[in-house]
Amino acid sequence: MIARDVEITDLRPDAWRNLASLIETSRIADVRPTHPNLLSILHHGGKVLRVYAPAGFRVPAIELVDDPQELAKKLYYQLPGLDSVQILEKDSLVQFSDRAQRADWVTNDLEDFVFKAYALAEQDPAGLAFYPQFSSKWNGFPLESIRAWITSGPDPCAYFLGITRNSTPWLTLILRVVEKKIRLITTIDFLARFDVPVAGMPSNPKDLSAVCEAIHAHVAPIRSALICDYMTFARLLSSEDKRRDLTLAMADGSASSFGIIE
Repeated sequence: MIARDVEITDLRPDAWRNLASLIETSRIADVRPTHPNLLSILHHGGKVLRVYAPAGFRVPAIELVDDPQELAKKLYYQLPGLDSVQILEKDSLVQFSDRAQRADWVTNDLEDFVFKAYALAEQDPAGLAFYPQFSSKWNGFPLESIRAWITSGPDPCAYFLGITRNSTPWLTLILRVVEKKIRLITTIDFLARFDVPVAGMPSNPKDLSAVCEAIHAHVAPIRSALICDYMTFARLLSSEDKRRDLTLAMADGSASSFGIIE
């Protein structure tokens, strides 16, 4: 969905920081130092070969791995504080690595690679066991549905998200999609190069029309846009009925949208 040669421009560090603070990422087993609380067990046909435990965790003796999925779940809850548990069978790991490297990844975008790699791993749940399992949802939205929605718009088209806080811009995000790929990731600051007065925009949901007109003129026709305050957006992310709550937010003036529920 995100083109390999995507243009990322006019993104200040605070824009990345604010966006990251609102995105609930799935917990994915990872051996990098940034995920120190990963318990990893390598076995061969059930015989334990290695146990890699983070500092401070005492793993009980494991005689045999006969049900890796159940064991991963048991260890996760038995050792509070773990981020994740992975139990890998040696031959399965070799086969997965071989299949992954033989696959034609060259034409894939980054998230295509991630999706296909996890789908490949899920084909061998006994040999490659993870707990918690990879989640294919983001704040209640299936990721495949998000991908399908973004790529189903007219060509080209643009999407906009604006979040305000204390009547000042807190986060803005503009996406331009061309040929079903995100080709531009930017913020409203991008419009300043076209002499659009972007300072302090958006400050409230009523700015939606002006923002959409500027994006339409200088980026691409708007497919959908949302401007709301920080608390409203946070509530929408956790809401079980997002359509209803967005409608209520629009009614009370804390949100304004185009092409989402209209």
